[in-house]
Amino acid sequence: MERRQLSGGLIALLGSGLAVFLLVDAAITSESVYWTVQAYPIALSLMLAGTGVLLAHGRLIEARYLPRLLAWMAGGVVSLSVLAAYLYGLAIVFAGNELLSRPVGGITITTFGALVGAIVGVYDARAAERKRALEAVGQLNETLRIATGELVEQHDRRALERAVCGRLTESTAYETAWVGRYHAAETHVRVVASAGPGGAALDGLELPVGPETASTAAVETGTVQVVTDVRADDVIGTAREALEAGGVESLAVVPIVGTDDVHGLLGVGASDGDFDTQELAVLGELGETVGHAIDSIRAREGLQRREQELVAHNERLDKFASVVSHDLRNPLEVILGRVAYLREREESEHLAAVERSGRRMEAIIADLLALSRSGQSVDERAPVALTTAARDGWATVETDGATLDVDVPGTVTVEADRTRLLRLFENLFRNAIEHGSTDGRPLTVRVSVVETAPGGGIAGFAVEDDGVGIPPEARAEVFDHGYTTNADGTGFGLSIVEEIVGAHGWEISVATSELGGARFEIRTQ
Repeated sequence: MERRQLSGGLIALLGSGLAVFLLVDAAITSESVYWTVQAYPIALSLMLAGTGVLLAHGRLIEARYLPRLLAWMAGGVVSLSVLAAYLYGLAIVFAGNELLSRPVGGITITTFGALVGAIVGVYDARAAERKRALEAVGQLNETLRIATGELVEQHDRRALERAVCGRLTESTAYETAWVGRYHAAETHVRVVASAGPGGAALDGLELPVGPETASTAAVETGTVQVVTDVRADDVIGTAREALEAGGVESLAVVPIVGTDDVHGLLGVGASDGDFDTQELAVLGELGETVGHAIDSIRAREGLQRREQELVAHNERLDKFASVVSHDLRNPLEVILGRVAYLREREESEHLAAVERSGRRMEAIIADLLALSRSGQSVDERAPVALTTAARDGWATVETDGATLDVDVPGTVTVEADRTRLLRLFENLFRNAIEHGSTDGRPLTVRVSVVETAPGGGIAGFAVEDDGVGIPPEARAEVFDHGYTTNADGTGFGLSIVEEIVGAHGWEISVATSELGGARFEIRTQ
């Protein structure tokens, strides 16, 4: 039985016994005036009994303040008893009244002293409780403030969980703190970090998550749950002995809530007493802060894994490029050289077909090499004059009578990798010439600024032509690897363009140009 219940029961028993004694004493007294006088001490005794009942049920004060209450009651009894003894002595000596010589008066004074002491004790205990609550919330807020700063700096989840437990147990308000990880597919919470007396015994324990448990309620509702007595409550499971060993009587179970799910539970144990509303609100905020910190750690770990995958991917592409450059190009050059040698001596349609196929293979290899390197992120950029880049790209393409119109001021620049920007223009120009015109007329290709951004810089640029254009239903496929409408095309030209655009962090779209043909618009801002 708890101290509070035992003490409250004894006080209630004492008050009831005094009331019965006074009733019996009044019944055996023949003087009617005595009944009137006796009603007062009987009422005091019943009030004392009621105080004991309330105390036993925890309605007046927390158990931690019980010694203070009992001390005040004892002080009241002693003080008024001494005063009563003095007054009664005077009354007997000078008045000689036999009624006053009866013990009932002393009992009345003693009961009154106990009640006065109880009232003062309750007031004192509640004042101390309010002071402690304010101090606890202040400490918790300070803990939250410091812990939040630490959480932002943590890059490892295990270190984060340990830091939270350590910070909480540094406060005098809490005995033990632990963190358990939770997964929706499991039926338990596994404790992975703890601090405070008995904390080591909690590590590795699996707390049940099942019907009518505080853990389940915290996970399902996303709110803090309170276990008022870890000894009498079955929801703690295997952690009960460890908590009791650490001096924990009550426990707050705090959900660690992330953006999308509950990552786990934070248990905060106190030696006695309940958690007040403000304290629970701060603990709930701490659980959310820890949850968002875990979200950040997960996102950071995901980015690190992605970076590692990209590094491995780039290494594979480099190896592929090396194989293509040396193991395929060299034999192909031998084949084309022998074909050229034979054609000098004898003209044959078979040799012409071999040379065409060899040249096509050469183009495919060049595009594959460009594709393997074009998608790698652009780390170093420099201002490149857009007019110069467009004209240099045009100079490397077989124009087949087409003309280039660069409608861009010579001072306009774009932050880019120059080599890849030239490749972008080359492929867009080649695509326009190969697919743009079918009626034999010379094609016009124009390069222009999309629009002017605030401050005078460009928001993008476009490459368009006056050819047949691209049907709306085909625009979603033109960037696919291997997509082509030209029997001699490789199908990689526009794929390389899209890779180069993505590597710069730009965006590309296809539309109909003002000239009537295809328009490729690249947004750089």
